[in-house]
Amino acid sequence: MKISSVRWGIILLGIGLFFLAINLGYLTHHVWWSLIRLWPVFIIAIGIEMIFQRGSLRFLAVLSPLVIAAAFVYAAFADNDYNKFYRRHTFNSNDYDYSHDSKRFEFERDDSLKSLKVNFDFTAGQIWIGPTSRSLFSGDFEYWREPPTCKLKRDLYTAEIFVNSEENDRWIFGNRKHDNNDARVFIGDYLPVEIRLKSTAASIDMDLADIIVDNVRIDAGASDIGIKLGCRSKEISVKIDSGASKVRLSLPYEMGIKLKRIRRWL
Repeated sequence: MKISSVRWGIILLGIGLFFLAINLGYLTHHVWWSLIRLWPVFIIAIGIEMIFQRGSLRFLAVLSPLVIAAAFVYAAFADNDYNKFYRRHTFNSNDYDYSHDSKRFEFERDDSLKSLKVNFDFTAGQIWIGPTSRSLFSGDFEYWREPPTCKLKRDLYTAEIFVNSEENDRWIFGNRKHDNNDARVFIGDYLPVEIRLKSTAASIDMDLADIIVDNVRIDAGASDIGIKLGCRSKEISVKIDSGASKVRLSLPYEMGIKLKRIRRWL
């Protein structure tokens, strides 16, 4: 039997087992991110196979499929660590203790404003968004290496906030906490708000029941997304463009809903 056949067999078997484990609830869609992070392992495995496919050390070529199998096992265990990290924290409290350095941004309440637009560029981690009546915007952002930025642009009656907490990708073996940049954000509940959020694999929790939100746009990878809406706006548009994600939508009983699902086929 050719080593290349064994290698491809293990890859297909691993992918199939991951899909099955996700469907049965043993793994989450974040496992694909865990596996993608290990892409150098697949190159190393193919290199081992090419080096030892001939000669007296040919038996060492069997290390290639074993290394790939180990990558799948590691990704599965890393997915469990990823979910334990998210379940460990509560974000809607002011005494939350971040595990890394964090930076705080705050803009004072301005009653002359008629509308607000908030744009997030967010990396892997967990973000919680909720209401406040004390300020226009406030937030605590955890970071590993590069501190986040937050800018306010306004004219006479409108304001727009740009938040960037998206660090450069780091293909690091070992401590996964380096990629977990968490945030807790409060947005003013006294004016109409539009929220746009772009992220990679993340856990997104939006408590918008008391915010006058008109428009929500989320562009995310494989994520866990929860959105709670209220009745302070006459009409709310929510658009989610994401990969294989879990979406939870909470609505008051007096609110109607229209759903439209668009599938994209390669």
